[in-house]
Amino acid sequence: MLLFCPVLEAANSQESASKPVCGEEVCGNVNISLPFGIEAGCYTNSWFQVTCNQTANGDKPYLHRLKLEILDFTPVSVLVNNPVAYVDCPNRNGTSTSVNLKRSPFFFPSYSNFFGSVGCGNLATVFGNKSDPLAGCLQTMCGDGASKSGCFVTINEDLTSYTVNMTPVYANATAEGDSKRCASGFLFDTTHYLYADNYPMPRDINLETTHVAASLEWNSFECDLKGPICQGPATAPLKSKGRKPCGAVDIAYPFGIDHGDYMDDRFRVTCNKTSNDTVPYIHSINLQLLEVSFSEGTVEVNYPITYFNCDKNKNHINRISVNLTNSPFYFSKAENIFWSPGCGNLATLFDYQTDHPIGGCLQQSCRTNKEDSDVNGCFIYIPHGLSSFSTNMTKLDSSNSSERSCGFASVVDKDFFVEWNSKPELRELTHVPATLRWGTPMMGLCRLKEGFNTLCSPDRQYCWQNLSPTHLCVCNIDRHPALSYDVCLDTKCGNSKYRFCHMLCLNTPHNYCSSEYCPPEFEYNRTSYRCEPKNITSSMFSPSVFSEKIRKLVIIIVKMEVYLKSLGLWKVVETDEDRLALRANLTLAQLRAYDEDMLKKDRALTCIHS
Repeated sequence: MLLFCPVLEAANSQESASKPVCGEEVCGNVNISLPFGIEAGCYTNSWFQVTCNQTANGDKPYLHRLKLEILDFTPVSVLVNNPVAYVDCPNRNGTSTSVNLKRSPFFFPSYSNFFGSVGCGNLATVFGNKSDPLAGCLQTMCGDGASKSGCFVTINEDLTSYTVNMTPVYANATAEGDSKRCASGFLFDTTHYLYADNYPMPRDINLETTHVAASLEWNSFECDLKGPICQGPATAPLKSKGRKPCGAVDIAYPFGIDHGDYMDDRFRVTCNKTSNDTVPYIHSINLQLLEVSFSEGTVEVNYPITYFNCDKNKNHINRISVNLTNSPFYFSKAENIFWSPGCGNLATLFDYQTDHPIGGCLQQSCRTNKEDSDVNGCFIYIPHGLSSFSTNMTKLDSSNSSERSCGFASVVDKDFFVEWNSKPELRELTHVPATLRWGTPMMGLCRLKEGFNTLCSPDRQYCWQNLSPTHLCVCNIDRHPALSYDVCLDTKCGNSKYRFCHMLCLNTPHNYCSSEYCPPEFEYNRTSYRCEPKNITSSMFSPSVFSEKIRKLVIIIVKMEVYLKSLGLWKVVETDEDRLALRANLTLAQLRAYDEDMLKKDRALTCIHS
């Protein structure tokens, strides 16, 4: 996230120079990051007020309302000194209950914190917001120096408070007196510590440890102060949208299983149990989900095959095409083809609504190549925005037997088409992979803005914000090959690592995104092929930087023309002509050559924008 802070207007230049800049305050050796602050007007909510306390070890920053020492900040979390909870330790101050965060915006995130315990002879358990234990680990037996040992385990729930319990497990676990019974439990951030081979816990944690480093994140909040920093939208953290597994599939945003994980009901996933496994289904269209790509705006599904002219004993049945018309999904033209393996048939693709033919292809005669004709079949490219279809296969080859003319016609993913030729066992399937598009990646000048709700992938490789109900600004750590723009070329990024940004347009029923469909306050630039802010100098670029870019543009264009001509790509940019439709009955090599030619315009644009 771009970290910046509105600078409070000073009464005079000397007063302004003497005041620390919000987001650049320091206490001891800790830099105080927004939305936290020491001075009034730098923190946006009283929960984020920091006090700089003098201690015997120097100045230390504390969360004012929680009385927790701050150790460090990241763009999405704050590292605090978390007090240890003690059990059966009469000589130590402390309880078995943790600090309570329930009324604050903070919580212990499960992905970065572990539950740990120091002691011996016990089953250490941690209880969260429910009566059942959330997690537990088994300490080693007491004796032979093991009293300083311990254990730790992952947790699978974000917590606002927790309680620790110790249950003796071994027969002699408590036979050596109270000193052996004392144990501690805590949540801690494992990445903050070093480990030794002969000690199961981090080397800096033992029974004498009173505090451990733990990570806190925070939910969105409203400003409760009257300072100038609160006049804009409420500051929100980078909050991750987790991937929850269903069977062997990780369900990624905008899809989700639990309420709050999916964008809306159209993306709700149900996890259905089968005789062999647990399988995810997109509830709104009742199709099995195979894989989600957020940055590409696609989802791969298992699509039912329609068989024709087959032996009834082979369990081949005719299946009705799924109608996606009233959903945000349609079959991706880039990832799919209409394909029919077999020989001697005319395979036809029909519009499901009008029953008019969209296209078709003629398979080879079974007499031409009896070995390969039933494998290769024929294919055509599908039109853009195909949301429903029906198919038919008409037998035209009189020499074809009933067995050899058995086949199917369906929209399938191109990768499966290649895989089919090398794996004969796939030819008895009842479903094939197909790729649906729910959003369209677009080139656009946008960036993550401070003060707006920001969501991130679980691995924090990319984050996004809403530009409108139908558009997202997606920013990555790494460059998208063809679409992303480096916003740090034109603005000061501070410590932000999410610098490569593009737009993602979300489909709505009957309204599939085009590259020229820009969000409000943006307009399409036909020269640069992207959406740009209507007031580009004040919204994205400083006037001086923008003027400098225009000055250099003439030189760049001349150099780019020469470069593209050397690669044989200038003609597709100069004429902007689309390739003629593909003829039928091509070989796999011809298909790949056609795909290569189709990508020339994209490659030329990639060169221009990189």
